[in-house]
Amino acid sequence: MNPLPESRFLTFDEESNALDYLEKAFFYIREIDHDHAAWKWVILSLHGAIYGFAISACRGTNPDRVIYKTKKGQERLISFDAALKRYCDENAMRMTVMSAHLVLTDGQKTALRELNNTFRNTFAYFAPMSFHISLHELPGMCLECLPVIEFLALKTGNYSHLSLNEKECVSFIVHQSAHLLRSCLVYRESLAASPEQTV
Repeated sequence: MNPLPESRFLTFDEESNALDYLEKAFFYIREIDHDHAAWKWVILSLHGAIYGFAISACRGTNPDRVIYKTKKGQERLISFDAALKRYCDENAMRMTVMSAHLVLTDGQKTALRELNNTFRNTFAYFAPMSFHISLHELPGMCLECLPVIEFLALKTGNYSHLSLNEKECVSFIVHQSAHLLRSCLVYRESLAASPEQTV
């Protein structure tokens, strides 16, 4: 009888999970000109990256900052919208002398709302229906979201467990993703139709 193999584990924390989402977003952004269905995975991955880095930024050294108890006493993670509200709150984000809170532009607020409510929630809780998406709207929405990810991962001044290589990876992916989105066909078509649009 052969001995059991040594156990193998896959381990994530909130930051490595968020970074994995960001890496997947980058992977699928490279596919959008060839596979329109890749947009779904770009949306879901960007959402996961924003949510994960927001939870990490809000958490600090105390996981209770991002947990609430239901009336039945069960612990739940705060929602995407609640995390959004907290990382824009100067008092909630003040944890070190270097702490900074996020100041969202109107464009970013709209993009985050669309990303979460219109797209991610529809995909995650897909009801029987036909869901039509205008592809020309998607690059601009994603471009508004990328600086939010960069801020939450690298610029809050709060506690982070990302290594130097991981931080460099985040910066590289954010900037390369922005370049690819600006180069994609549907973005160039939308610019041609609306020359004043500059995201």
